[in-house]
Amino acid sequence: MALITKDQRSMYNGEHKDKSAASWASQQGYALTFTHEITQHSVEFPGNVTKFQDSHNSQQKLEYVYGQVDPLTRTQNTTRKVSFTLSLANASIEEARYNEQNINLLLCMSYPKRNRDNAASGVPLIRVRGLNFIKNSVNPKGIAMYVGAMTYSLNIEAGFITSKGTGIMGEDEIYPAQIDITIEGTVRIDKYILDDGQPIPRTYPTYR
Repeated sequence: MALITKDQRSMYNGEHKDKSAASWASQQGYALTFTHEITQHSVEFPGNVTKFQDSHNSQQKLEYVYGQVDPLTRTQNTTRKVSFTLSLANASIEEARYNEQNINLLLCMSYPKRNRDNAASGVPLIRVRGLNFIKNSVNPKGIAMYVGAMTYSLNIEAGFITSKGTGIMGEDEIYPAQIDITIEGTVRIDKYILDDGQPIPRTYPTYR
């Protein structure tokens, strides 16, 4: 990713868009955008989220003093973890080719940046924005996630889209009709500048 120019890939907008979920998603603004913080590559998908989980975990250190019922408590840290599944459908061979490149770019974002000597640098931090429940009131670019796992799975029962001898080298093409991408990560809490006694604003996170 370090050797190519910044790529900003939108949702599929090709000849067969009228048959695609991308058409409805564009009209409704129902999309998810992923931005690689280091390189600023970005990619967009229809926001068809089938599963979503948001957990806030606080790690406490408890010290029990003789004669006291309640322990002395000290908060060591509080973390927010988000996981969701994005379901992506292909309605045509053209859309399948396009989405293959979008998915490849998204998967690359889970890796650190590499230089010409193949040395890794930076942390694979991804910004996610688009839906009200994946929203950042502090930063309009979205929530920042340190991705722990990104799982790509095919829905075999949905079938495949095939094309005879149309590949770059004249090979047959076969693409899944439906793909599920599950993303799990730890959210970096952005600094809240207008601190009014709260660690984060009242509108963060948003569930609507």
